[in-house]
Amino acid sequence: CKKQLGFLDIFTRSTSSNNHYHEQPRYTIFLSSYEWVRQPYILMFIVAYALGTLAVFGVVVALRGLTDRFAYKGLASFHPWLAAGLLIGFLSFVGIPPLGGFAAKLLLMGAVIEAGYAWLAVVTVINSAISLVYYFRVLAPTYLETSESPQPVLGKMAGWVVVVSTFGVVAVGVFAQPLIRLWQTIDLLPG
Repeated sequence: CKKQLGFLDIFTRSTSSNNHYHEQPRYTIFLSSYEWVRQPYILMFIVAYALGTLAVFGVVVALRGLTDRFAYKGLASFHPWLAAGLLIGFLSFVGIPPLGGFAAKLLLMGAVIEAGYAWLAVVTVINSAISLVYYFRVLAPTYLETSESPQPVLGKMAGWVVVVSTFGVVAVGVFAQPLIRLWQTIDLLPG
């Protein structure tokens, strides 16, 4: 009997598939010869990933902790903002433009390539493509299947967290260049 993967299992596996991204800032910090590259690109990655995670896990919280991917059947019909938050969060993790995850991955991969680690950028692209399979397993029931009754939601505040963080993911991607310029003026790392 094959075990069905739940939402958190899928998200954990896809995150593990993308887990090497935490290594990129380390390569960027220690191996890049360009001082100005380090800090703003890492900040972009942290902000984009944090907002995407807030959006995705905000949906789980708003749906009262539903973790079975089939419990998301028809979510787009009954709770379109929650479904949109899930979709945009996942697409940001993959690195689809114009979302924050795209800007973050592009900047970090550029710095990693400049540091002489083009192989790591190739691994990043491959793992992003692999993670699409995991995300689609949750998104397919959300958008392609129907449900007879809506999923119960926790309350409006949980939904607002999803909406605000989803708009944040889009804003970070759209306004990436001004954010980078702003972060270049801030010195957070000693030395």
